[in-house]
Amino acid sequence: MGTKSELEVYAPVTKAKDVLTDSVEVNPDNPRLIFGQMKFDELLESIRENGILVPLTVYEVSEDRYMLIDGQRRLMCAQRLNFKKVPVNIIGRPTREEYILRMFNIHNVKEDWKLMPTALKLKEIINLRKSDNVVELALITGLSKSAVVRCKKLLRLPQKYIELILEEEKKEVKKRKFSEDFFLDMLGAIDSIKRYRKPVYSKYTEEELIERLVEKRTREKIENATEFRRKVSQIARAHTKGVPHKEADSALLELIEKVDATISDAFDTPSIKYAYESVDIKKKCESLIRDLDFLTISSKDETLLSVLTDLLQVVKAKIRKLTEA
Repeated sequence: MGTKSELEVYAPVTKAKDVLTDSVEVNPDNPRLIFGQMKFDELLESIRENGILVPLTVYEVSEDRYMLIDGQRRLMCAQRLNFKKVPVNIIGRPTREEYILRMFNIHNVKEDWKLMPTALKLKEIINLRKSDNVVELALITGLSKSAVVRCKKLLRLPQKYIELILEEEKKEVKKRKFSEDFFLDMLGAIDSIKRYRKPVYSKYTEEELIERLVEKRTREKIENATEFRRKVSQIARAHTKGVPHKEADSALLELIEKVDATISDAFDTPSIKYAYESVDIKKKCESLIRDLDFLTISSKDETLLSVLTDLLQVVKAKIRKLTEA
């Protein structure tokens, strides 16, 4: 993951040995709440043939009882295969903060956790340290700064939507409607409204806005969450393209208030649509001008000459209409 976690100096291994499989307890705080079935099946077959090659990491909670820190899938395989004993590395009992940071350090160098479980563990670190500084959190957990920012954004969600994400992760990818990415896009759209359209944002709580967007998703009025976020941002910033504030506000209010309204309905507001289409046309014209400057035209190329002549007539007509207006 790049930067090393400070947990690498915590709780060194004190001894390695085989212990009874039933003596190892699964830690309920393991951030990896979701396991891929295909990878689990592959690991099961490997352990069936070769045994557990990498010892589990545990700490002792009482005499001959251990709490698991690393190796939950290996332990699950051992239980499935009825292994009486499993190999373990026993470390000193960590503090709560040390434990969570060790989990980050162990798992992020092997396989990324899903973002929502990661966010929930990151919340504990934030509470324990009483700091949500992105750079500091990235340094001590081994997460990238962008991952920390995304986790913090997910933590804004009400509990019922956090639980919804965790439930959705258990479904096949094609059947998921409410992924982490969906909610990140919705929060991004809400942030644009908050920043640029304060009169609209002030009419609702953030939870109310999320509920309305979730309802749209349920009714399949939001198909592409990323496109939705992008266009909401464009509408929110439409005043920078000459659109009156009231028209941008009205388009967003209608989108929020009418459960069956789509982002296309809002974006097709004449003034907004024209503002962004004119920007697009301007860019295309600038590109065409650059291309024509480098083009060597032969008088024998009658098709190209005909197209350019037609284009010239259209451009002249448009200029004439604009100047007369």
